Amino acid sequence: MPRAEISLEVPPDLPNDQLRQRLNEVFNKLREVDNRASSHRISKRLAEHYAQEAFLRHADDEVRVLVAACLAEFFRIFVGTTDDEMSSQGVPVHLGPLSDLDLLKNVFTFFIENLQQFLVRSSPFYTMAFHVAQTMAGTKAFMLIFNLEDQQPLLEDLVQMFFHVIGDKHSPVDRMTFLEIMSSLLGDAEVMLSRNLLRTILQPLTPDAKRQQPSAYALAKELLKRIPKGIEPCIGTYFIRLITFEDATEAGEIGDNLSNVVLELFNISPALVTSSYRYVELQINSAEMKNRLESLCLVGEIFGSRNFSEVAPGERDLLFRLASARLHDIDEKVRLQAVKTAIKYICNPKDVDDKSRLKDYIERLGESLMDPSTQVRAEAVTAVCEICLEVLDLIPISIIEELGERILDKERSVRDHALTAICNMLGKLMYGTKSLPSGADQVRSGIGPLLPALFDRVRMVPEKTVAEMKIHSILLPLSASRQALANHLLYFYCSAGDPGMKFIEDVLDRGLKARRFLTAFVAADRDDDKKRKENKVPLIKLFPELAPNFDDLASRLAADFRFLTLARNFTNLEVDNLKAAMDELLKCCDKNSPAQSVAKRLFEIISPFRLSTKLCECLHSTAMDILNDHITDAEFLCHSVALPIQPEILRQRSARLIEFIAKRFPGGFARKAVLERALKFWSDRDPVVSLNIHRLFANCASELRSNELSSNSKFIGDILEKAMEFTAQPTVSLVPLQGKYDVRCVDGISADKIEHFKDILTWATTALQSDELEDTDRTVAVCALGEMAALTGGENEENMQYSPRRSETQLQLMNQFKKDLLNTFEHTVLPQIKFGQLEPAAVLDDDLWFERDGLSGSVSFVVYAIKAYGKFCRGYQSFLPVKKDTMYPPLLRKFIHKLREGVLETSRHLEDLDTVSQDHILLTTAIQLLKTLPLFDQEHCAVELAYVLQVLPQLFYKESQKQLVQYLMEAGIGQPLSGVFLALVASGALHPDPDALRFREMIQSPLIAVFQHLRKRVQQSGDKFAIFQPELSVVFLLHMLICSKEFKDPDNLSECFPWLEKIGPAIYCLVDALVTECQQFSPGILAHVIHLAKHAHVKGRTGTKLDQKYYVLCDFTMALLGKRCLNPNASSQSVIVGQLPEKLFEIDKKMYDQEEQTYFTTPVNVSRRGDGTVRVWIGSREQSISKESDGHGSTKKRTKRSRATASGRKQLSNTSISRDSTLEKEEMDAE
Repeated sequence: MPRAEISLEVPPDLPNDQLRQRLNEVFNKLREVDNRASSHRISKRLAEHYAQEAFLRHADDEVRVLVAACLAEFFRIFVGTTDDEMSSQGVPVHLGPLSDLDLLKNVFTFFIENLQQFLVRSSPFYTMAFHVAQTMAGTKAFMLIFNLEDQQPLLEDLVQMFFHVIGDKHSPVDRMTFLEIMSSLLGDAEVMLSRNLLRTILQPLTPDAKRQQPSAYALAKELLKRIPKGIEPCIGTYFIRLITFEDATEAGEIGDNLSNVVLELFNISPALVTSSYRYVELQINSAEMKNRLESLCLVGEIFGSRNFSEVAPGERDLLFRLASARLHDIDEKVRLQAVKTAIKYICNPKDVDDKSRLKDYIERLGESLMDPSTQVRAEAVTAVCEICLEVLDLIPISIIEELGERILDKERSVRDHALTAICNMLGKLMYGTKSLPSGADQVRSGIGPLLPALFDRVRMVPEKTVAEMKIHSILLPLSASRQALANHLLYFYCSAGDPGMKFIEDVLDRGLKARRFLTAFVAADRDDDKKRKENKVPLIKLFPELAPNFDDLASRLAADFRFLTLARNFTNLEVDNLKAAMDELLKCCDKNSPAQSVAKRLFEIISPFRLSTKLCECLHSTAMDILNDHITDAEFLCHSVALPIQPEILRQRSARLIEFIAKRFPGGFARKAVLERALKFWSDRDPVVSLNIHRLFANCASELRSNELSSNSKFIGDILEKAMEFTAQPTVSLVPLQGKYDVRCVDGISADKIEHFKDILTWATTALQSDELEDTDRTVAVCALGEMAALTGGENEENMQYSPRRSETQLQLMNQFKKDLLNTFEHTVLPQIKFGQLEPAAVLDDDLWFERDGLSGSVSFVVYAIKAYGKFCRGYQSFLPVKKDTMYPPLLRKFIHKLREGVLETSRHLEDLDTVSQDHILLTTAIQLLKTLPLFDQEHCAVELAYVLQVLPQLFYKESQKQLVQYLMEAGIGQPLSGVFLALVASGALHPDPDALRFREMIQSPLIAVFQHLRKRVQQSGDKFAIFQPELSVVFLLHMLICSKEFKDPDNLSECFPWLEKIGPAIYCLVDALVTECQQFSPGILAHVIHLAKHAHVKGRTGTKLDQKYYVLCDFTMALLGKRCLNPNASSQSVIVGQLPEKLFEIDKKMYDQEEQTYFTTPVNVSRRGDGTVRVWIGSREQSISKESDGHGSTKKRTKRSRATASGRKQLSNTSISRDSTLEKEEMDAE
């Protein structure tokens, strides 16, 4: 029976409108046909009718898209049909609706061409075209391509068409349809992908294509995820052919971005690049730096990928070996990238099997911390800090120690990286919310030592300001709670070594000094320019970086009353929230303006370590808990990185910190509510803690009295009673300095100081005259006397009473007290300064330096008695009786003779003492002479101070030598007679010790540093430089030299040549420092000064022979100056007119006007050795100063040296916490 067919044939030659209408009807009817019943209703010959050229090449777009839709419906109906009739008609079933391969090829070509045109979202026929694609995808009709012999070009065109049309406006459904078609075609395991097809798929993965065609990039990624592993060998072969230049002409954009493509494939699936590692190996071992660098970047990205865990162990090992080997690459850029690559490998989560490989990699990375390249070292520092937060348990302690050393790297960029990276790492551990990288114990033992090392080393960093700002912003952020800041600051101070403690103290000291000056500056009336300038100058001196924009800030403060008010409130440090107060201040300045930058820095400076009144209360509360033994573990203060600290050291340093702050900022502690808890520890079990509590109350006494007198008089009385205890019970004071601070406490808190001072004077006099008291009590007495002399003498006398006016009775009482105190010093204290029969210190090792607290009682008494007498002389300068025609008051002259006895007769009196005790006595003697003598006589103090020159060669330890030289340097800058002190320092090389050369570096290098400071002073205020003329030091030096016995005694001038050769290096050292460092001290001005000195008569010395010898000495100095001026860089001009001190010299105008006469004509030779030594010889007599012996023909042997600096850092728990010498130096400076 004939089959009922649906007649749907439409002639192609109809007009376009009719043709479109008819084709649309056919399409709708075909959509209604079920493919399961198609064999009974639709003939395949109908499909061939629409596949003829007239339809496929029709000019109308809508006609073609309708034809494509109809053909797609035919494929839907007939693909997979197994009708026997089709077979009986001779139609191949595997060709679907078409019976001819050529016809099938034409239809697929027609599909590709029209879909490329109409699948664009902007096409008006997109909906119909997408229906075609969706229909073909659902039936997988495109699979019929594989029946064609030349299938590859069609396959390439089809895939390329989809990547061409895809765009941002396509919906996810659209993309899924395209993916379904391509994955069904390329997913066949038997399909071999051609190079062109691979290029089409991989090209969207290049950086440019990824940026320009993100939809194609996403489509390519999804397609590659769907393709099975069979494609991976094709990709590997393709890459190898590219790098071996077989396909170089076809590589195009992929060849230029091969590493990026490999990385994209790896991120899609590591299985896609298994064969590509051969390419990576070839590139990373290439002779071309560019190839090595590019491939190393690729390996680093692979290490950092989340898919790295899917890489096979063998391939991991290959990549590890390739990357780690580049840490020692010959090229700096490659090594730098190798460090960055190492971070990604080490910080990426690994399996347990990778730990051995990790350790090896970390050890190799640690070697980069010592790389010769600055950039590599800097990056290695950052890398090590990052990995410390991830795998701390695998990092050797040697690497962490080397990390700390980078803080003092020779290059600034490395130091900056080290400071930033270490601070960031510690900050994350201290304030971060993430869990610790390892157990808390591992963190403390591993990273814990870095924190004290940071503070110990940062003081030696040249960029101290930058380092301080980083520590503030990272380790003590404004966002942290007040209690956390207090705890951390306490831990920083308690865990640091001496350099670290000194750094913290310096920051606090400079910041709180700046606060005092700024407070006065903003409190001054806006029209009071004089007062504002008086406070601006010291503020700029403390922090020179503020100078450029400080005037802008001052103008802003003067113009904006609200800004000024906020600034006044902030300087009081009474704000509750520093961060909020700082933000309010900065809002008053224009954003990013110079005024805002200097304001931010300035207001950070005056609150060092976030210090405020509230923070002081937290610090005090925590310190009291430590003193009460409620807190005995440092972990409470800084949980994450705290190292164990002995409880006693924790108590001592906590008390020391609050006392130190109270001295600079008493307002933070001077309240009963704060200090009441501290009074409990007035007589603590630990004498160091007790001493610091005494200091605390002494520092707060005056302000406490003004704050609490009316409301808490009983508390004031309790403190006064405690301060007077040492006069009632002689054995109550365990530390000598307690008496000093008790006196200071009485001075600040007592309403009737003179009466209390009389009681103390009576007790002290009795104690010194008694034979029954111990040396400790005698030392307490002499310290108390010295402090009373300092408080009642000189300028401090006006501070004795709170009332600005004194009654006649009060003045009489004061004068009587001064007389009694003077009598005590003359008849009681001075006679007891004896250098004989002193007991040596009980030390285990005579080679190790120790501070005063280790001295024996008798030596300690002599040292403190010398200090007390020096304070007395300086404080009572105007009160001492003076005899006519004498340079010094008799009491001072007796003191000088006493000290001279100790200096000149050291070998006889002190030879039985240990060397440390000898050094302490000599050092104290020298410093007291330097501080006291210039205040009384400026003309002859140089002669008297010459005894100081004999102290330096007798000092045994480097610690004591450095203290004396440092004080000489400070005196050279700060004293009005800087020329005298500079001459003394230059003459330090004149001592007769054959080991003189070991002092040269200690003398000459600081001398140059002094001139550097003086040069700044000249540049800042040249008009005031007359009293600081360092060139006069040459004149003072010559004046001291002519007093030498070796110079005065010989009758023949030629006999002075050995002596001139001996003193030549000292003169040359001074001249060289003057000429080298400052153009103001040029050869011209020096020659002028020496010329005037040559024709001057020294007062009191008019002998012709001596004058002639003096002229010889001046000519000899001119000859040395000429040798030094061979330096072409030395200036011959001076901007400062040379002036001689009128009191010291009387210019003989006639002689000055006479023709120059040269008294020394013998040639002088000067040579420098490589070790920095200088030798001078006259004529042919060559003699090294290193072989000189002293004038008495004796040499002092030194076989021992202090090993304190060479013994290395000791464990914190064994560190000595005595800071008495430093504290006393601060007290002396303050006085």
